[in-house]
Amino acid sequence: MSHVFEEMEKNPVRIFACKNCSHRLRFGSNSCGACYAKATILNRRIIAFLLLIFLTIFPFLIFVTLTIFT
Repeated sequence: MSHVFEEMEKNPVRIFACKNCSHRLRFGSNSCGACYAKATILNRRIIAFLLLIFLTIFPFLIFVTLTIFT
């Protein structure tokens, strides 16, 4: 299992690109490594965490609401 993490350190996930120079950004970076422009807000770890929490809890709340009121 540790080889997976070693491979991720060598080749990090690069989902987003810089708006100014199109350099591929590492996930969670605050700025571009090539031109030092500020990264998009979607590239922040906290946004990904909040989105994950929302997508996990929201369907559960809908299920509970529909179960109670039907």
